[in-house]
Amino acid sequence: MRRFLALSLFLAWSFGAQAWPDRTVRIIVPFAPGGSADTLGRIAAQKLAEGLRGTFVVENRPGAGGVLGSELVAKAAPDGYTLVVSGIASHVIAPHLPQGTPYDPLRDFTHIALFGGPPAVLVVNPEIRPTRSRNSCRS
Repeated sequence: MRRFLALSLFLAWSFGAQAWPDRTVRIIVPFAPGGSADTLGRIAAQKLAEGLRGTFVVENRPGAGGVLGSELVAKAAPDGYTLVVSGIASHVIAPHLPQGTPYDPLRDFTHIALFGGPPAVLVVNPEIRPTRSRNSCRS
């Protein structure tokens, strides 16, 4: 909650003394509905709307590992009314693939907040028992 309030205040400060937002802000989620990026985008939209008393609309634009939605935002007017929930796939991995991306994640975007993070889950079958290999070190 505090992070979203801080984000709200930062956005308001970033756009100067003018009343921001004075029209609808689009938050593009470049992934399918129901995933973690969508959930985080919707929570952020709700908190920003409450904190800034504006209208924030989430649009899902999935495809190509997040590249299609991210490209849409990269080509939008840089006026603060189109935001994207970026991720590792669309902003770190895809630009380094042979086909690259039609945008440069550092040049074409201004990253304003970090929320969420990489999954921190390790799953192991409970039937697996540790065994000592012949090549393991002995103390």
